[in-house]
Amino acid sequence: MNENIDVNINVQDETKLVQIKSVLKNETRDQETKKSVKFNKVEVYSFERCQGYLSIPASDNDSSSITLGMRYFHNEYESFISQDEFLKFKRKIDLDKIKKFLNLIEKGEITALNDDIIERAKEILSKRDFYEENIEQDLAISADILCPILSLEQRMEKLANLGYSREEIDSKESEDINLIRESRLVCGCICSKLNMVCGESGDLCSCFANGINCQIDRIKFPCSCNLKRCKNVYGMKRFNPKTVFDHYKKVLYGKNVESEDTPRKKGRKRKNTSNMRLSKRKKINNEQINLDDD
Repeated sequence: MNENIDVNINVQDETKLVQIKSVLKNETRDQETKKSVKFNKVEVYSFERCQGYLSIPASDNDSSSITLGMRYFHNEYESFISQDEFLKFKRKIDLDKIKKFLNLIEKGEITALNDDIIERAKEILSKRDFYEENIEQDLAISADILCPILSLEQRMEKLANLGYSREEIDSKESEDINLIRESRLVCGCICSKLNMVCGESGDLCSCFANGINCQIDRIKFPCSCNLKRCKNVYGMKRFNPKTVFDHYKKVLYGKNVESEDTPRKKGRKRKNTSNMRLSKRKKINNEQINLDDD
């Protein structure tokens, strides 16, 4: 073979093909959407309502109260192939609740919560198609509309629609609810009302008799005593919102978080080594001068 043959090789610059990623932030990275957990399948189980026996309604009067619960077994089942499909289904239900709320307002069956809430509900319904398609957009509506507190009449109506008659509703639940309400009011000692001093009258102080401390959350509740008229050997505790807030911060940020008011331990001061060095140099210079004189 002839070694003097000129061979022309077209070599492509490989550096043009390689895209080197910079560690510095750029606009395209900042605009990237944040990662979130998504499920590929969602199963929805629906349960029928029944009489609950599980809570104490605060809005009812003392004469009659009932609660709503769920049956032990579901009566409907739906499956969605993706989370987005389920969110679209849920969005339609929320929009229907808003529409029902406005209809009840117009009929005068319920009182208006707030003019701003009504205006916001009307604005959402006027853009219903937009919110049905863009499920990532928050409705920003009051929870009193999507999950309202039902009155006693509304709960009775729901049970009636499920086939419950007045005779089938257990009235003993109402009696139990009233007993619990009364027991919540009857708490703490009444020493101050009886013109007594806690701890000095023996077992007449209910807190002292049960071996517990007196508790004051507000004036004369639950205990009627005060700092001057309480000699309970088990002590007395007063509600302190700052203590509650400090506990909240400790739970939220970790056990090692110290309160702002707690004094910090002072560390040992570091000695000023520069002055020590200067004094040593002076001593050395003085010794050299003395040697020169000698």
